[in-house]
Amino acid sequence: MEENKNQCPFCNKIFETPRKRGCHQRLCELNPDREKMLNALRKGGSITFTKLNKVRTLERKEYICICLKCQKEYTITCTENDYNKGNYKKYCSRSCANSRIITEEHKNKIKLKILERQDYTANKSKAKSKSARIFKKDRTCKNCGNNISYKNKSGYCKNCFYKFKTISDETREKLHLAGLKSCNIQAEQRRSKNEIAFCELCEKQFKTVKHNEAIFNGWDADIIIEDLKVAILWNGKWHYEKIKANHSVKQVQNRDRLKIREIEKCGYKPYIIKDLGKYNLEKVNSEFKLFLINMGLQIK
Repeated sequence: MEENKNQCPFCNKIFETPRKRGCHQRLCELNPDREKMLNALRKGGSITFTKLNKVRTLERKEYICICLKCQKEYTITCTENDYNKGNYKKYCSRSCANSRIITEEHKNKIKLKILERQDYTANKSKAKSKSARIFKKDRTCKNCGNNISYKNKSGYCKNCFYKFKTISDETREKLHLAGLKSCNIQAEQRRSKNEIAFCELCEKQFKTVKHNEAIFNGWDADIIIEDLKVAILWNGKWHYEKIKANHSVKQVQNRDRLKIREIEKCGYKPYIIKDLGKYNLEKVNSEFKLFLINMGLQIK
């Protein structure tokens, strides 16, 4: 028959768990080493400690030393190894130790250690704050584009979180599509004269030119040149400056970042033209020439 693991080998009593059996076994009345275990427990385990480690501590002896301050003799108790290495008290009393003369060399060593410690802590705090700032810049609200804490797991700022926390994924997707549709309508209405003139020049120069078509996973571009696989974004003043009270520049710039990311995913090259002024045909012609130079082309 197989032995039960929870059975005491001395009194054959069976316990529920091995832990209970072990606690009983060492102090079992039938255990021949019961007295040794009791003595070891009474002395704080010193007997078992010396058995395992053979020699607990080295032999300590008394040595006569001379105080470095008052030159008086005093006795110390330490091991031979510590005495040879100099690991013992060098002064006979606390008053002599506190009134010792500190050399300039020792003072300079202490100063160097303090400065090194200060530099280390300062550089460490700067590195932490810098990394936190860099990480925070990359974290923006999914809805409004404002900066949020790197600890924020929801992806929304406080204002947007309370608006969107009760919305289901299906409703959120519908709102996303509705927002894209609204952006496309507004983009068609907000086409500037400069943008229209630039688009006409592109149509004369290239075969297939589109404008304001949402072909980049729901996102559009102002002018799309299929011959070059280039998507031109004609960014007006409202992309960089606050125009109305309810206009958020951060939100617009966040949408621009998302749009550029989707354009690149679709295999197109984004090309941004910054236009902060009014209708100017010279501006359009110069931007078109610059665009052709950047693309390595010539005017037909």
